[in-house]
Amino acid sequence: MIVLRALRANALAGYRVVAITQPDDFEEEGIDRGIVESITGGRLPATYISLTFDLDEHSPDDDEIGSLLSGSGMGLALSYPSQAE
Repeated sequence: MIVLRALRANALAGYRVVAITQPDDFEEEGIDRGIVESITGGRLPATYISLTFDLDEHSPDDDEIGSLLSGSGMGLALSYPSQAE
């Protein structure tokens, strides 16, 4: 959570953290199962973290943000709207 606090202070508009412990959690939480399984190989439990950026101020591709994410072991799985369109 230290990384999320640092991102929140510097760049994030918001975030959501969900523990996925069973397959039903995907539907109940409205989480795209394919995105998570592409990273986890389908193994559970998993932690889903959705980060929201104010794109007028920051981009998820900013060096500072990339450094904080990679330093925590996190990576960018999907960037919306650019990858979703």
